[in-house]
Order: sequence, then structure tokens, then C-alpha cells
Amino acid sequence: MVKVINRTPKISPITYLLRLLLITVIGVIVISVVIDLLALLLFWSPACMIQYYQIENELNKANYCQVDSDCKEIFLGGKYIEFGCYHFINKTVDKQYFYNKMEKYDSKCTGLIDMCFFAPKPKCVSDKCVSVEK
Repeated sequence: MVKVINRTPKISPITYLLRLLLITVIGVIVISVVIDLLALLLFWSPACMIQYYQIENELNKANYCQVDSDCKEIFLGGKYIEFGCYHFINKTVDKQYFYNKMEKYDSKCTGLIDMCFFAPKPKCVSDKCVSVEK
């Protein structure tokens, strides 16, 4: 008679539940990433992507300063939410220029929901306007 030896290690119920939870969390993350990628592919045309990154790049270039008073906020909630709730730009930069570009972008490329709060007061740090939390 041949005796079969079971070499599978026994795991505790808690370990089993933790492994199951980990697998579930990983699955949810993977599914949400796939959904986000599909949304990008289905709803964002290459022209929209180019336009978005051009505006984003110009916003980054407009963020320069030497002292705190060089900084101002540009609020972007509402239909401009895709670019964030706000950006900091130099006080000499025309906000309306960005609003006009975003208006054109919004008319063809976006559909996000506004969930913004007020922008914090900017400070000039290392020649960039940034939010400094107290």
C-alpha cells in the first residue's frame, strides 16, 4: 500500500483572508486602470491630447517669480477642471489668455465634474509660485 503525504502547508484563516483581500485589492486596481485607459482611448482624440499638453506646458512656463508678490492664482474649477482646481502664475501673465485657450479645449475635449476648493495663497520658493501649507 502506498501512502500519500500531503506537503501543502496549512495556513491560518486570517492568513487566508489577508491573501484574499490582497488579491481583491489588486484586482480592483487593475480594473480601474483598464477603465481609465479605455476612457482615454475612447474619449480623448490625439488632437485633444496635444492641445491639453500645450496648455499645461504654457501654465508651467507662466509660473515664475522672484518674490511672493510676483505670484497670483488662476482658478480653474468648473469647465476648466481638467487642468486642476488652480495654478499659480506670474502676476504679469494674462489669465484671460489661458481661459480663452481652455474654452476652446473645453468645447471639444472634456466632460469632467468640478470638485474644487479655494486655492491657498501662493509663495515664491526657488523661483516658482507654490502652495505653502501652514
